[in-house]
Amino acid sequence: MKYKLPVIVIAIALVCSFLSCTPKEENLFEDEFALVTVPDIIERTDKENISSTISEEAVPENTAPAVTTEPAQKAQVLPSSHTINMKYILQKPELPTGCEVTSLAMVLNYNGYDITKTALASDYMTRASLGKAAFSEAFIGNPASDGGYGCYAPVIVATAQKYLIERTTDLSAWDVSGTDFRDLFRYIDEDTPVIVWASMNLMEVTKTDAFYDESGNSVSWFENEHCMVLCGYNTAENTVTAADPLKGMMKYNLDRFETIYNQLEKQAVIVK
Repeated sequence: MKYKLPVIVIAIALVCSFLSCTPKEENLFEDEFALVTVPDIIERTDKENISSTISEEAVPENTAPAVTTEPAQKAQVLPSSHTINMKYILQKPELPTGCEVTSLAMVLNYNGYDITKTALASDYMTRASLGKAAFSEAFIGNPASDGGYGCYAPVIVATAQKYLIERTTDLSAWDVSGTDFRDLFRYIDEDTPVIVWASMNLMEVTKTDAFYDESGNSVSWFENEHCMVLCGYNTAENTVTAADPLKGMMKYNLDRFETIYNQLEKQAVIVK
């Protein structure tokens, strides 16, 4: 593995700066942008009964077929608000850094599939150790560890496809990354929740070189990265509703959420 900085310096930097879904700096935005917890009409699923642990080294073979992006659809006039009635799942304590796969579990559960976040992480999600793959190729580290990093949209699409293809379903995972934030509302209006990449408490994010792979290529990561399920919007209130794996069902400031979503390069996934 090659680094720009000496090994000791980069090791300290990695431990302090790049872990996903764990506190990295003082939270300046929790009260400002996390407006309210949604009442219990949208409630948490039962906690999982964990009987096994996820291996640090396990890297399931990715046998999912190639997935194309969803065909463009015509613009449509949307109502000022719509909220999907779905249940949330908290990533902790079982997956302290597994916000992405927990978000997928929520969406699959919403679509009627009885699958846990831990089963998805251990049996369907491709994982790799630091320096062995890019964040678009695998979850880097172990989501069951405080030292895990995370992954980007293509990994969650492949994880979903690997699970869905075993069930011969008509549903597919679609990478809708690049979609403007407010254009995601058309999916919500169709009762299709959207997995989106943002940040913990909508903190600022910085794209940085996390490490160099075995070929010497720079692999980028977003500090404070976090994944949630967008499941509601209200343009009159300027809010969105999100199933946050760290907090539960939350309302966030729409403009702020859009800003952070854009900083994460508009990464989004749907299952439909």
